[in-house]
Amino acid sequence: MNDNCNNADALPAPSATGPGIALNRHLLLAPGHLSKMTQDWMCSTTPSTTICPGLDIAVCASGAFVSVPATAGAIAALACANDLKHVLQYALHVGCALVRFDTEAEFIADLPRYDR
Repeated sequence: MNDNCNNADALPAPSATGPGIALNRHLLLAPGHLSKMTQDWMCSTTPSTTICPGLDIAVCASGAFVSVPATAGAIAALACANDLKHVLQYALHVGCALVRFDTEAEFIADLPRYDR
């Protein structure tokens, strides 16, 4: 497991799960691992709207939580930006069911950084 996969007992379980995905693990990332355009798109969601079928996004004051689909094929089929798909593929690879983007999180070397 990646060191950035943390225990997330207090977090809601994502809707999409699959073999080998630990429901109590999340990947903590700086929002700068996504382009500004993708961050703005993600933050356009409200509790009553779904901006991308197959993907659960919950925006909070310090960032967002994003569910990780159960398979690489499900990620590839999402109607979202490639930088987000790349993050989701990485999270799936390291065994996380949820990505937590947080403004206090550090960048990790395995993913690209985008300047704001």
